[in-house]
Amino acid sequence: MESIISASNLCSGYAGRIVLHDVTLTIGPGDFYGVIGPNGSGKSTLLKTLTGILKPIRGRVTLFGRDIAQLSPRDIARKVAVIPQEVSTLFPFTAREIVAMGRHPHIRRFRREGPADFQAMELAMRETDTAAFADRYVDELSGGERQRVIIARAMCQQPEALLLDEPTSHLDINHQVEIFELLADLNRKKSVAVFVISQDLNLCAEYCRELIIIKDGRIHRRGDPREILTMETVKEVFGADVSILRNPKSDAPVIAAISRGDE
Repeated sequence: MESIISASNLCSGYAGRIVLHDVTLTIGPGDFYGVIGPNGSGKSTLLKTLTGILKPIRGRVTLFGRDIAQLSPRDIARKVAVIPQEVSTLFPFTAREIVAMGRHPHIRRFRREGPADFQAMELAMRETDTAAFADRYVDELSGGERQRVIIARAMCQQPEALLLDEPTSHLDINHQVEIFELLADLNRKKSVAVFVISQDLNLCAEYCRELIIIKDGRIHRRGDPREILTMETVKEVFGADVSILRNPKSDAPVIAAISRGDE
């Protein structure tokens, strides 16, 4: 099966300073990756480079076999949707208006939305359970509702892959679970590849089929969460002492912090 995004010997960074070293990976239809690692380890740099926002220093990124450096942002956005860590709206748009922005890559300049665009908008809102508040202003919505609208906008692009940077930051635990449930649902029902950066090891362990652990700008480990999330790995990567339990329903690893007491 053809990969959606492929990176080979990727090195990337800023102002000539390499942050990401020799990363090779592929993202294919139906993949569900969780990317974890300490702050400053290169996770967001990886996402930006895979989506053409940041140009590699060395190596190559391809989108369906084509060098991403040769593609326009509009061409990339027709295949890949990116949700950054911070999404701000400067004006009081309704949820429906925010979702409609996802059609921009598909609408030719000086043209208005057509039937296919409106159909894509309605489908994206149904898939993300945002239709009920489509006509409310986004600044009136809860944090979880707003994040669902942002995901609906991304799905309105009709992407093959969805890449997200910390989509559950600032959300309470109920909305965190709802967002990961939504991502799992889109991945399962539509075979949309999901590549999500998160600091929540437990959510990633529960929902992601494969984890990529980044340390010092390199892939430290990757694989099934049940196999690679060990006490030793968490200590080595994050410097934290933890216990690893098991979810009694899913058998996914559950990371429990160990108090340092009076050390």
